[in-house]
Amino acid sequence: MNELNSIRDIIGQFVTTDQNQADLHTYSLVSGSGDADNASFSLSGNQLLAAQEFDFETKSSYSVRVEANDGNGGLFEQEFIITITNVKENQTITFSALADKAMGDPAFELTAISTSGLTVIYTSSDENVVTINGSTATIVGTGTTTITASQHGNDEFNAAPTISQELLVNSITSVIQKEWIHEVTIFPNPARSQAIVQHAENAGSIELYDATGKLLRTQIAMGRETKVELNSMPTGLYFVRLINSKACYRLIKN
Repeated sequence: MNELNSIRDIIGQFVTTDQNQADLHTYSLVSGSGDADNASFSLSGNQLLAAQEFDFETKSSYSVRVEANDGNGGLFEQEFIITITNVKENQTITFSALADKAMGDPAFELTAISTSGLTVIYTSSDENVVTINGSTATIVGTGTTTITASQHGNDEFNAAPTISQELLVNSITSVIQKEWIHEVTIFPNPARSQAIVQHAENAGSIELYDATGKLLRTQIAMGRETKVELNSMPTGLYFVRLINSKACYRLIKN
């Protein structure tokens, strides 16, 4: 009997051999050796029917005891074993939409889940934008990539339909207006050899980007004031970004 059946599915039919070929036999589930699972089945005439939905992973073998009665005093009882066959089950994946990212954002975890509990596999359509190792996505460039979540199944589950989500990675310049705050002071600005960044105690790290959004340097923020060396930098527009607050500020080198 296959698992995931419907109630009253026919499992089999009983046939009794009797010396009196004219006898008509009736069948019933009776107590005795092998009757442990009688309640999981029912009878309709000579047909054994399922009285529940069977699940191979829960239980794979059932026993019943059946009596045949010829109506003339002849009785015969026998134990039967019903084996449940494993059937691959379907599974689905839940994979929520992905928030936009920016160059310089840290690696992040992809959190799709499958109803089977099996591990979800991820791929990136453009590894010049995002690379994936296991469930960790690392931003390597700007642009758009499609992240696809899949689960190929196993002996118990069919492969799940794939789910894809688009991910946009902006350059640092495209998100600066959204991240702009005025808690940071940079002076002198414009600067020539170095600039001093005044910030909160918990600023974390400071990143320096060029006008195209390319990350040039990362340094640890010290106390409430950090020096950014500019001697080796060509003149032009730069962006200073504070990681902990995600603040960006313009800096001009002359």
